[in-house]
Amino acid sequence: NQAADAQIKSLDYEFNLTSNLEAAINKAIQTYETNISTLQVNVLESKILSKNLCKKYKVSPDAMMQLGFQVAYYLQHGMVVATYESCSTAAFKHGRTETIRPATLETTEFAKAVSRSQPPSNADLKKLIMECSKYHGMLTKEAAMGQGFDRHLFGLRKLAEAQGGRMPDLFIDPAYAKINHNILSTSTLPSAAISFGGFAPVVRDGFGVGYQIQDDWLGLVLSSYHPHRDGAGFIECAEKAYKIIHDALTNP
Repeated sequence: NQAADAQIKSLDYEFNLTSNLEAAINKAIQTYETNISTLQVNVLESKILSKNLCKKYKVSPDAMMQLGFQVAYYLQHGMVVATYESCSTAAFKHGRTETIRPATLETTEFAKAVSRSQPPSNADLKKLIMECSKYHGMLTKEAAMGQGFDRHLFGLRKLAEAQGGRMPDLFIDPAYAKINHNILSTSTLPSAAISFGGFAPVVRDGFGVGYQIQDDWLGLVLSSYHPHRDGAGFIECAEKAYKIIHDALTNP
């Protein structure tokens, strides 16, 4: 009630901090200020692609969003990088998340195809899109049913650390480190009640991609750290990517 709120506001609090605690607080403040001073956010909202259009052409809306990220990064940098997509495992008691790995041979083939000076016909591109959608759907189902590999390997690595001694070769292999350095970290919260949402990159040289695809539009909230990444450039490439996907689906 109002009386209780007023009483709380009238109270003065005095905290006695140790020197170690004061130093920790100051360090946390400095780290926070350093991070936010270089964090940049770029936004894309477009009607070029939507759930309704994807359903009309029998492709997964989420697969098309993820394909757009892969094409955008390839257009911007000419390469493929480790990509993370969160997937709920709420079908299981105490289930939280598993990882979907959206960067596949199929998405890479499509990204390379549309980057050529003489790209394939729309009919050929549409076939590649269908393959991307089908494979992404399979990965999503596997992850949701606990058949992904990331959480299992994470658990095994933690067990190995707890036991001490030399780590198994898998966990010290450069390939394992590379696949866990997720340049593209992506997540969506599908809801008509939410327009946009985002989060910071998980690595300094990465992008944080919060995204939505609704009945009539799509949207991205892209975060990155300056000067490591060009967020505006990625958004520009993403617009191109979704137009390419749209044209391939809608034009014979």
